[in-house]
Amino acid sequence: MWATGWWRGRSEGFTLLELMIVAVILGLFWASAGIRLDGAISGGDLGLAARRLSGEIRELRGRAAHGHKEQVLVVHLTRNRYWPSEPRDDAEASAFEWLNHADDSIPGNAAALPRGVFFDRASVLGEETRREGLAEIRFFANGCVERSLLTIRNEKGRSLTLEIHPLTGRVELHEGTVEQRAA
Repeated sequence: MWATGWWRGRSEGFTLLELMIVAVILGLFWASAGIRLDGAISGGDLGLAARRLSGEIRELRGRAAHGHKEQVLVVHLTRNRYWPSEPRDDAEASAFEWLNHADDSIPGNAAALPRGVFFDRASVLGEETRREGLAEIRFFANGCVERSLLTIRNEKGRSLTLEIHPLTGRVELHEGTVEQRAA
């Protein structure tokens, strides 16, 4: 048995070294899984919220350009909800409209931000920055939108700002709160 280097008998178990290696591998696996689950379990997954909002923005821009008809993204800053809508017939409505609405007027197609994520503020170039109430962001029939900023934050105080570029409709993410700047 010792001449060939192989144990020909039955193994009696694992060595301490083998057990330690398995323990380290399992520990690394659970640690990495715990990091990934941290945002989902404790709430406040800003990345998920930003992806959902960006998707809705791209969808509305595409719908407006394809159908040659304005579209509106309504954002309820107080209730942390957003939904697509048809533009109002009000000819004097600006591209970024602040409305007074009852809280019970949220439609059934409204999407909620993930648990632990909140709207912090919204602004558009040339308009006042708001932190509560309703906002409308208009997507024009030619696929353009006024430069807008939506800031979201989580329970831990971290925030992301989604900047919507006017010509391309591209959404750029910025860490923290970004103030509107001239184009």
